[in-house]
Amino acid sequence: MFEGDSVTLTCRGPRFPGSNLTLWHFKDKLWKSTYKKTLLIKDAEETQTGKYECQIQGSPRSNPVQLTVSKDQLILQAPPYAVFERDLLVLKCRGWKDRSMSKLRAVFNTGAEGGWLS
Repeated sequence: MFEGDSVTLTCRGPRFPGSNLTLWHFKDKLWKSTYKKTLLIKDAEETQTGKYECQIQGSPRSNPVQLTVSKDQLILQAPPYAVFERDLLVLKCRGWKDRSMSKLRAVFNTGAEGGWLS
């Protein structure tokens, strides 16, 4: 995401009687506690890049979510899951403040000998 963008993280899981508190961990440290199951990161800054986890009181922590906040003009987004040889790979290119993009040229190293694509 770009600096200045906003995102809402949602903590899902069973809530037991008396366990309404949601703990939010950032970079493996307790960051915030709230009685809401959502966390709004508004006007994101590059310093907010890192691993986020939530924990409902009395339950284990969630799987981590990596959030990357960028100052760049262009972001190439890849899927959050593993991609293997012969899998279809869809990449998305986003411009800062949704600026239109035209006449872009992408060059990728496939990892194979002489494996450059453009």
